[in-house]
Amino acid sequence: MALGLLVLGFGFRWRAADLRADALRRWETNLGVVADAAKLAVTKWAEERLADGRVVAAYAATVPELVSAAATPSGLSRSRAVERLQRHLAFIHEAYGYSTEWVVDDVGRVAVQLPGGPGLTSPEVALAIQVTRDGRPRFAEPFLHADSSVTLSLAVPVQGAAPHPLGAVVIRVDPTTSLFPLLQGRQRVGTTADVRILVRVGDDAALLNPVNGSGVRPLTLRTPWANVSAVSKLAIGGVETFGAFVNSAGVPILVATRHIEPTGWGLISRIEQSEAFAVYRDRLQTEMLLVVTLLGAFVLGFVAIARTARLAHWRDRIRTAAALEASEGRYRQLVESSLGLICTHDLNGVVLSLNPAAARALGLASPIAAVGRRLDEFVAPAVRPLFGDYLARIQGNGMDAGIMRVVTTAGEERTWEYRNTVVREPGREPYVLSHARDVTERQTAEEALRRSERSYRTLVERATYGIYRSTLDGRLLAVNPALVRMLGYDSEAELLDVDLARDVYQDPDQRRRLIETHGNAPYVEGIEADWKRKDGRPLRVRLSGTAVRNDTGAVEAFEMIVEDVTERHTLEAQLRQAQKMEAVGQLTGGIAHDFNNLLTVILANADLIAKSLPPEAAEWRADVEDLQGAARRGAAMVRKLLAFSRREELRLRPVHLPKVVADLTGMLRRLVPEHITLETRASESVAPVLVDPGTVEQILLNLVTNARDAMPSGGVLTITIAEAVIDETYLSSHGWGEPGAYVCLSVTDTGIGMDQATLAHVFEPFFTTKPPGIGTGLGMAMVYGLVKQQRGFVDVRSRPGEGTTVEVYLPVATRPARATPAGATADLPGGSETILLVEDEEAIRRSASRILRRFGYQVLLAADGEEALALYRRHRADIRLVISDVVMPRLGGTQLYQELHRDPDPPKFIFTSGYAARDVGDRVVLDRAGPLLQKPWNVDELLRRVREALEGR
Repeated sequence: MALGLLVLGFGFRWRAADLRADALRRWETNLGVVADAAKLAVTKWAEERLADGRVVAAYAATVPELVSAAATPSGLSRSRAVERLQRHLAFIHEAYGYSTEWVVDDVGRVAVQLPGGPGLTSPEVALAIQVTRDGRPRFAEPFLHADSSVTLSLAVPVQGAAPHPLGAVVIRVDPTTSLFPLLQGRQRVGTTADVRILVRVGDDAALLNPVNGSGVRPLTLRTPWANVSAVSKLAIGGVETFGAFVNSAGVPILVATRHIEPTGWGLISRIEQSEAFAVYRDRLQTEMLLVVTLLGAFVLGFVAIARTARLAHWRDRIRTAAALEASEGRYRQLVESSLGLICTHDLNGVVLSLNPAAARALGLASPIAAVGRRLDEFVAPAVRPLFGDYLARIQGNGMDAGIMRVVTTAGEERTWEYRNTVVREPGREPYVLSHARDVTERQTAEEALRRSERSYRTLVERATYGIYRSTLDGRLLAVNPALVRMLGYDSEAELLDVDLARDVYQDPDQRRRLIETHGNAPYVEGIEADWKRKDGRPLRVRLSGTAVRNDTGAVEAFEMIVEDVTERHTLEAQLRQAQKMEAVGQLTGGIAHDFNNLLTVILANADLIAKSLPPEAAEWRADVEDLQGAARRGAAMVRKLLAFSRREELRLRPVHLPKVVADLTGMLRRLVPEHITLETRASESVAPVLVDPGTVEQILLNLVTNARDAMPSGGVLTITIAEAVIDETYLSSHGWGEPGAYVCLSVTDTGIGMDQATLAHVFEPFFTTKPPGIGTGLGMAMVYGLVKQQRGFVDVRSRPGEGTTVEVYLPVATRPARATPAGATADLPGGSETILLVEDEEAIRRSASRILRRFGYQVLLAADGEEALALYRRHRADIRLVISDVVMPRLGGTQLYQELHRDPDPPKFIFTSGYAARDVGDRVVLDRAGPLLQKPWNVDELLRRVREALEGR
């Protein structure tokens, strides 16, 4: 009997262990099914929210000027861009029921949000900045508001053309309307069973979703991490397992854990062991009762035991089947309520089922409308021939993923992203479970982003201005082709290897000064700097751009636009020089008129006195000749001033420069003191140049005088004449000139030299480094004006202590120089004709009338044009010649000429003036009358012109 009881006891113990193991296996299956279904639903829910965020981010990337804190809106106005992006946010908001959405720039400031929407919380701002920094979309920790409401926030980076995100899209979700309904009331496989989502909130673990019947509100049940149960730590830590545990309340439970990867949450499907093992205990108690009854009544009990065992077996199977059926029903509800597109089809492509979301996406009235049809009927015609390849892959590999173009019943083509898996279940034909989502808008946004990137890239690459991005220390990060060409490098790669300060700036310290001055400005425009090309040629550039700052606000890069203004600077300098010359010209033109009138009186009367002196008055004659010489030198000085200021036209002709220098050598040696050595180097074969001979002499005298004054302690003064060619090579190295053949006249001294500051002003009128009373400051300005007037160029090179070289480039003449025959001065006979003399200066009028009358002419005098016109009308038959000043009060000379030429037989006409020819009267009238008799004139010039006019020569 004792042995029988012992055997019976071991039997009950073995049976209890077997029943417990069987129960554990069943609950592992049941709880696993529930956990997997819940994980699938929550994962799809999270992925759909992230996908919506990416769509908004892709759309926001097309208007980077609204997202990046460093960008400046251009092109599309800001208000229109904000309106477009707000409409897109409103569409997402209304279509998917989000609480609100924001577009945030890279420093956490809201760029665009729904009108009237709430502000960002501090955790949401931190989330946006973190996502912008590392480029990974993520969910924030759930946030419990003061009113006990819970919100979930996620952020997705806005990826533009730059390597780092421009900003982020932040979406706030109310889990009570979209997430919690997926879990409530659908996971009950027992009265104590539930599904919980566990999250890490700071240093605590918290229950996210409300648990059926517990009365616990979301996020209010928190446990310090150190006190969190092992199973909760496993779930949150990403370990998926099943086992028996004891919860924080000390209640034994069975738990299946799952990890929600997109959010980092833990999910547990659990049931209390007391309920889970109730069936096991019932069976065990029943069996024990049967065994005891068997011991009491072995024969009668045998039948009862067998019957009870069978009843228990079927009861257990019925319960399991009911539980599985309920689980399948809940899973079916999850599928049907999912926003994801879920479909099943057999291995031949025939549709077995379709969830409502997929039916709506295809335009079907109900899911049943697709059952039994081939899936390729919904594939776009263009890719339908590839459907067979898809079936082959899914049959061979057991899974397939990719992009498929589908067509709705309305004929609209959409793009679906799918992931399909072959499901094999006992007692059932294999079938394909397909999970898909519509990514048409996302692809459209991505394509828009790609087009935008191509557009911006093309804009930068085809820009005529140079564009670059550099680090704070001057290392180039990116350059466009225009900058490569501007700086003369062979490729972008070669330019990226250079250092801005050392290899591009002429003065490396200039870049540092510019950064110190403008580095804190949000945007700079039109800053000028001195650069150099690869070959060393100087460049003047204008810089505009912005500083790129990191999260702390420190400058980490510069993005700049470069404009080459070298030629503009040269032209502006030439314009300033021309304006100065024009001002001097206006001054000299006004002075010349009055001075020439005075010199005319002096020369005329001096000539009259000289012609009146008897031969024995030698001392008086010498005094008069000194007076005549001084007047002539004054007249020559006025002509030179007018020529220098371009108020008087030069008479250009071919001239042989070596001959000019040879003729002036004697004068130059007297001009240079003995302690200065004068050397000339010229070849007789040098081509002639097209110049005014008098101006060449003046240029050479000015240059030699300056060279002499630069060598107070003596030295060597060298005059060199050589042919030169200005070609593209010369232009690239000097930056000025016009291509062609020239003769270079250079004057070099070994004197004190000049620094760069002095060189910058060397051609300015009245600029001089000589002591007061020594120089006028017009020497080099006169050289510049005369050379430019003859279409030449001047270059000056000098360094302190190393002397100075001035090179004058004069254009080669197209015809050879001819010797000028010396003309003999013949006696000029007078005449008896009547001459009308019109002059507003009384002294000139009196002197000219005495000269003409002394040589036999009859002279009528008038002080202005109106008086002359009256005299002419009274003496029309007698007057043969009119000599008239051009500029007079009341009626000027040109108007008088026009009035007199109304007569069918007008008199001869000579114009005279103290102004330069370009500054007086109507040039057409002046040219018609003949050459202008320029004041100051002497007796011989006046009489010669009168005789030539009367004789028609």
